[in-house]
Amino acid sequence: MELDPEFARQLLETFEIELDELSQAITEGLLELEKKHGKNERQQILHGMFRAAHNIKGAAKGVGIEAVADMSHRLESIFSAFKKGSLAPDQWIITLCLETLDLMQESMQAFIKDEKSLLPGVRELCARLDRALSDGEAVPDGNMARHAMQNGKRGAPKNAANMLLRVATDKLNEIEDHAEELQAIKIALDDELARVRLLHGGMDTFARRWLAALPLLKRRDAGNMPEEIRELFVHGVDTITSLDGMAAEIRKAMHVSRGQLGRLSTALHGDLRRLQLMPAATLLRPLARMIRDTARKLGKKIDLQITGEDISVDRAVLDHLHDPLIHLIRNAIDHGIETPEERLAQGKPEAGRLVLRVRSEGNQVLIAVEDDGRGIDGGKVAAAALERQLASQEELGRMSREEVLHLVFMPGFSTRNVVTDTSGRGVGMDVVQTNLAMLGGNIRLDTAVGKGTTVTMRVPLTLATEHGLVVRTSGTQFAIPATCIDRVMYIAKHEVVEVEGTQAVLVGGNPVPLRSLANVLELGHGETENGDNLSVAVVRNGWRSVAFVVDDIEGEREMVIKPLRPPLLSVRNVKGGTLSGSGGIIMVLDASDLIASALGKGASAYAAGRPATGKTRQSHVLVVDDSVTTRMLEKNILETRGFKVTVAVDGREAWDLVQAREFDLVVTDVEMPEMDGFALTERIKKSEKYAMLPVIIVSSRNKEEDRLTGIKVGADAYIVKDQFETRILLDVIGQFVR
Repeated sequence: MELDPEFARQLLETFEIELDELSQAITEGLLELEKKHGKNERQQILHGMFRAAHNIKGAAKGVGIEAVADMSHRLESIFSAFKKGSLAPDQWIITLCLETLDLMQESMQAFIKDEKSLLPGVRELCARLDRALSDGEAVPDGNMARHAMQNGKRGAPKNAANMLLRVATDKLNEIEDHAEELQAIKIALDDELARVRLLHGGMDTFARRWLAALPLLKRRDAGNMPEEIRELFVHGVDTITSLDGMAAEIRKAMHVSRGQLGRLSTALHGDLRRLQLMPAATLLRPLARMIRDTARKLGKKIDLQITGEDISVDRAVLDHLHDPLIHLIRNAIDHGIETPEERLAQGKPEAGRLVLRVRSEGNQVLIAVEDDGRGIDGGKVAAAALERQLASQEELGRMSREEVLHLVFMPGFSTRNVVTDTSGRGVGMDVVQTNLAMLGGNIRLDTAVGKGTTVTMRVPLTLATEHGLVVRTSGTQFAIPATCIDRVMYIAKHEVVEVEGTQAVLVGGNPVPLRSLANVLELGHGETENGDNLSVAVVRNGWRSVAFVVDDIEGEREMVIKPLRPPLLSVRNVKGGTLSGSGGIIMVLDASDLIASALGKGASAYAAGRPATGKTRQSHVLVVDDSVTTRMLEKNILETRGFKVTVAVDGREAWDLVQAREFDLVVTDVEMPEMDGFALTERIKKSEKYAMLPVIIVSSRNKEEDRLTGIKVGADAYIVKDQFETRILLDVIGQFVR
């Protein structure tokens, strides 16, 4: 009998979630088998893996995905052989099982896309699994399977009370939107209550003055004042007194309503936030597979430990932490932990220790990546920073050890080591820090040479209602997240200093670039409204700070930031919007974009029509791609960010342009006619004149050999197109040019 199409769709969605969960359970079990466990614990792990494979097989048959059913049946047989002892769970067969899980996921996605044909590689993989079983028991124990099913059935009333209700994320987001609107109404009511409070105070003052003046007025004009006027004054007193009382009652009622609304809004918002909380294990456990594969690829052994994985964190926070965490882990394995031979020679255990540690502190969560590897040598950091002109010898001499170590977070630090098969897309440590700053978090580095390194990320436990600093410039209100405000200052114009051809203000004795917020936002030029004084908000993002001159600083307020909706998905310098007390919208500025825009401009801070004393040259980027769509997309992205862009359709034209013009950076595809991107990169890097010109490869070729070829020919970064995002491209480019 044919299933109802809607029911079939829902069934497939349910199986997709179940396959994810059960595959992750099997993955964790396989990785545990590589560790030393007692017999009973080992049998328990195997039993859980067997049940998971058995459940996948049954569910896959139910939805008609035969490829997944066939592969899970063979996994079931292998796990049964493990349990009986007829097949040893050696590293090679564990790797084979992990490959099977990957192909099962790919087959699932192909089926969803209505690609019913068997994926290439399924038959070959099934044959490999059969060969792996050839020396052991090839058929799973039916009694064991029935026993597992019976255990599952017996456990089902037991677990019914603890079942999780699956709710679509978009539904939760809709409810959260309504809750945030309620919160915004509460904020607006706070503003209205403040206005009523002022009205009440004014009426009360007026009534007291009226009452005080009335006897005097009566004595002076008693003989000449008409009766109607006298009655008007008397009744006016009564009216004012009555209105004053009514204002007091309204104020009291609004205060009560505000309290009730506030409690309701806070409770609802809190409940919804708790719905969004997920254990940190959902982020950390899937990384175990990546850690194992990366270590094997580099010929290293890793002893992974995870602590605090039960701590609950906002799903949105976990999503933002995924890429920074992967980058830190790969750095620890690639650059931190030594090879087994090196470790044994140093008297260390053969396997490097990698600890992912999670703990909460109040409304914040700390996630640390700790290794017992080489550590970071401050002297080498200083030498690299000096070589790349990121700091002068004089500046390095004034820095503490901690300040020197934190140079690794600067854009461009160690760029020649950015692109390796483990370092990913060329995202540097400064981008890790920038991504954390977007969450209102920060990063700390602790290291000892020869003993290891710990990198700790501190982020909010949840992305709840924020506080923002409201400023006014060019007649418009803007809000800046309070977590990005370093300080607010009121200075005289004569305190502005000139440093290296640009205006700056001293903050804690250090010069910070000074810019007009109106100029940066392209709202026009002009003197501020403060006469000889300047209102300044110092905004910090990661290691960079800029002091922005505004017309007025209106103070801090609670705000609910609503992200931009299509088509305004990515507006430069804008993070979102929040409602003002009068029902209008205040644009919330993005600190990362704002600082990048400010440092990319040479505009003067506050003088109308006065050019900056230091001229900033517009960075020139060469984009090379034979696809007109990709070429125009990248050109538009870069021009929007203020870069001058020239395009070329292939490597040969690009090489001619490099020799004829001056460029600060090249962004190139690989597959092109005449001369491909690898050949272009190699030619640039081998030339004495252009060897220092940064080259970023953006290609759909994502195989390891392609990445390694990119490294070999000298590419400074390698971005895979199917992972391409505007921010990734701009973040990587930002490491080389501004």
